[in-house]
Amino acid sequence: MINLKSCPRCRTGDLFDGSDEYGCYSACIQCGYMGYSGKTISIEVAKAEQLRRRGRRY
Repeated sequence: MINLKSCPRCRTGDLFDGSDEYGCYSACIQCGYMGYSGKTISIEVAKAEQLRRRGRRY
């Protein structure tokens, strides 16, 4: 989804929603701002999840 003119950093940028191994995020198309919303996880948990997705045990 794209939110027009809703960037908290540049105030005129358009945010789009996405997700990666660290969770859901919003990124600005114009200035590059990235904000993770919702659940935040630690680096250790993210690395364990990444290894699990690759089929390895930790």
